[in-house]
Amino acid sequence: MKHLRTIRVTCCFWLIAAVASLNFQHVQAAEGNFHVYRPVPTEYVRNAMIDQVDKSSLPVKIRHQLVEKWSTLPAFSSPLQVMEALVATVEQFDTRWNDLIDATHDSGRYFQFEEMQENLLSTLNPTLRSNMELYLGSQLSSAQMYDEAITVLGSASVNELVDPASYFFHKAVCEHNLLMKQDGLTSLGHLLERTAAVPVRYSQVAELMKYDLENLEEKSLDEVARMMSDVERRLELGRAGSRVQKLEKEIVSRLDEMIEKIEQSQNGGGGGGSGNSNDPGNQPLQDSIVKGSTAPGNVDNKDIGHKDGWGNLPEKDQAKAKQILGSMYPAHYGKAIEEYSRKSAERTTP
Repeated sequence: MKHLRTIRVTCCFWLIAAVASLNFQHVQAAEGNFHVYRPVPTEYVRNAMIDQVDKSSLPVKIRHQLVEKWSTLPAFSSPLQVMEALVATVEQFDTRWNDLIDATHDSGRYFQFEEMQENLLSTLNPTLRSNMELYLGSQLSSAQMYDEAITVLGSASVNELVDPASYFFHKAVCEHNLLMKQDGLTSLGHLLERTAAVPVRYSQVAELMKYDLENLEEKSLDEVARMMSDVERRLELGRAGSRVQKLEKEIVSRLDEMIEKIEQSQNGGGGGGSGNSNDPGNQPLQDSIVKGSTAPGNVDNKDIGHKDGWGNLPEKDQAKAKQILGSMYPAHYGKAIEEYSRKSAERTTP
């Protein structure tokens, strides 16, 4: 009787597992029309992992231990628990996984492992591969290697993930820092409106990023300041190649455009002033004359020449100009102004 009871319990267990797997696939297909992303069930990942373990070249004893470990993993484990178990098991398949994961925290080493990364990922079934891509991408994102992170995350299949909320969050973080406005807003929309079980810490930060991106204006001083921050980040990571040089040129070009527009605006007409317009003392002088004098103030035109350095303000006047600009824009735009001044000084005048 005990033997028969054990058989019944075992059969019930596998029947429940099969129904859960089929039900998950049905729910994913039904909700796919509404773009609702949910964590895949633990049983779904368990089956994918056991299949991978059985096909691996690991010693029989280790394979049995891993299968036992996954068989005892609670069905309602959190996404973090499932991901930790998944990564720990994948590391058993090949010792190179440890080196790759360590390199995601070191920008100087990671580029040496990019080819190895693809080779290692190609050995995994689709479910495990997508989740390892999520894990690697989140590690790269946390290390501020946003270009590399968004490439890895872009290869993951969202419907195979144990933590789609983490996927959309880290993808949005990368896009936010790389000034990919529309892509970032799309990822944040998926996270905030179409993803189930989103942690509070993700949703709160996501709301801030969404507000920030919605108010980001193209070719504004705000955008230029962010571009400069991105250049600083790349330099700190040891990236000083053509991408950084292109960004630096674009920064200077955009600052040139903005200053040219300001100059044209000032030359095109005067601005309004405050105070009593009926007070003669507040009226602007119509001609270039010394106030209180009746002379017209005409002067002879002189050839100012084209000597090097013409147009550069004395240090005292530069300081005054910076003070005026500082009162017009927020304090963190100072970096953009300083960078423009430095680049302008390096140019060769005709």
